[in-house]
Amino acid sequence: MKDWKGFFALLAMLVATIGIDAAPDATYRSRLLANAFEVAALLPPNPHIKNRSRAQYTVVETCIDLELLELAESLCLKIDHWEKCMGLLDLAYHHALRGEASQADPFLRLATEMIRMADDREQGRIVAMNADPVLDSLTGWRLERVKARMLQVQLVLGLNHEQSASWAAALQPDKAAPVWTDTILSQPSLDLDGRLDALALVATNQNFEIVQEAMRGYAQLLDKHYGTPKVRKEIICRLESQLDPRLPLAVKVAVLGEWSAIALRHEDKGLALEWIDRANGLLDEVGSADVVLEPRSRLIIQRMEAGEAAAAGEELDAAISFYAQQRDQIVNMERAKLLCALAEAGMSLGRSEEAATLYGRAVAEGLENPNGRPRVMDYCTISCSLARQPGSLGEGVEVKLGMMRNALGSPW
Repeated sequence: MKDWKGFFALLAMLVATIGIDAAPDATYRSRLLANAFEVAALLPPNPHIKNRSRAQYTVVETCIDLELLELAESLCLKIDHWEKCMGLLDLAYHHALRGEASQADPFLRLATEMIRMADDREQGRIVAMNADPVLDSLTGWRLERVKARMLQVQLVLGLNHEQSASWAAALQPDKAAPVWTDTILSQPSLDLDGRLDALALVATNQNFEIVQEAMRGYAQLLDKHYGTPKVRKEIICRLESQLDPRLPLAVKVAVLGEWSAIALRHEDKGLALEWIDRANGLLDEVGSADVVLEPRSRLIIQRMEAGEAAAAGEELDAAISFYAQQRDQIVNMERAKLLCALAEAGMSLGRSEEAATLYGRAVAEGLENPNGRPRVMDYCTISCSLARQPGSLGEGVEVKLGMMRNALGSPW
């Protein structure tokens, strides 16, 4: 049996000696994310292709969010599953939203060709093809998802293709909802009232994923028109009326968190705090740490941004204590993710040494599981979380991740 007590003692020593850098540079972030992608690739495709590609896609998403676009492209092209097509479209969408049509075009063209080939196979227009892990997985709901994403890119770029229209008409409602919302937001013939009425119609659907898309549309309009008090008030009324109590708790909390984020962007701290308090009230009704801690951590960060540092600190202390109380009831594959969320809140509050300790605990929890697959997933979660932080924990954290990587292997 391995000497786990000795390992954890070493880990504690490492955490104690980690230095905090003022701000991470792109090289540090790129290294974290490239290593995470490589670690995900260690998972054998049989039987772990879904987990491997999902982890790799998460790394690509993080790269895009952090504007590490060259790295995102190079990593995306290495994915051997349908997420490769989705990642290319995410890159195209990122550029399209910024009005960078020429940069979006190569990604859109490559992804569209994949979609055409997959659709031809799905519809029986192609009977035989050489084995291709991307096209082989680009079927059913996955094919519908990438079609919807492609249509979103085309909408933003003002493109209109006959084949795309037929694809849009054939999509299932839950997959088509993002396209509906973007169409409503971009349709030049609609004024604000028309857009609000159209979103209200989408929000009447019984599928909560479709309702979420309507709420996304409302949120974008709120952000756009926040500076006009009368319009802002009308949009908020619509928002409140559409927050259906039947929606899952996680969805309602996420929606309230998005509203408060918009209010904070417009320096409306009072309204942001109202929405933060409402979201926290919903979470107070739940006694399960694996449900509560991630959204609670995001709300703690927002409370800090709203100027209530002391209250945010108290909430973080309570959340850390709550994790400790429920730790044994939390599935070990979920623990690292929750500790990362708490660490992110600690970083936002300037409690970097405590954040380092929490990241150290996340590594330790990841290593507790004897199987390689959950260790890989935890490694990627920790790396992506670290890359998003405004401050670097220095070389020590990479040493810890290196220890975690070296411990990977069979049984997967």
